[in-house]
Amino acid sequence: MRGGDPLTDLPHVLRELGFAPEGPQVLHLADTYLDTADQAVQKSGWALRDRRGETKGVVRTFKQLKPANDQGISEREERETHFDTDPPLTWNDWQLEPQFTIHQHRTLWLAKNNSLQLQASVDTFHFTSPQKPTPSTPQTIIELEMLNGDPSVFQPMITQILQAAHSLHPGILSKYESALRWIVSGMRD
Repeated sequence: MRGGDPLTDLPHVLRELGFAPEGPQVLHLADTYLDTADQAVQKSGWALRDRRGETKGVVRTFKQLKPANDQGISEREERETHFDTDPPLTWNDWQLEPQFTIHQHRTLWLAKNNSLQLQASVDTFHFTSPQKPTPSTPQTIIELEMLNGDPSVFQPMITQILQAAHSLHPGILSKYESALRWIVSGMRD
């Protein structure tokens, strides 16, 4: 029986399933999502994120927008570029505007077994936006990202992790999708 705390449950469950978790590393991240005034980036099937706090400078990531399946698994392409200073607020000659920022406290483990290498994290986060006067209510989720290995082994492993620790639940919506809903709905969550 687990104590119901994802920060202690996640590494324990990973060890039980034959992973060797390294860490944790604690990061404070600010992910600002950018788009044009008419949402051209999103309409093209991509999201554009500027991340601060993981490394020095800014990591700009183009993330393919693909919804997760009913187990919360999403396969998507990501393209990253590192900038030593703030990157330009342009894309394909279009002017970009900040849409929202995801402020995260991330506790991160790298874990591997004989068939998979994972990045496992517990993320507590909230959203802010120039379009909303108050931040969202904080939320906590886990994320499991396969760094190396066979995707057909990854799905059953996620099921095992969720069955082993009742405090861990998959997020069907990405943080990006949740932030868009928060902005559009007018709700705080």
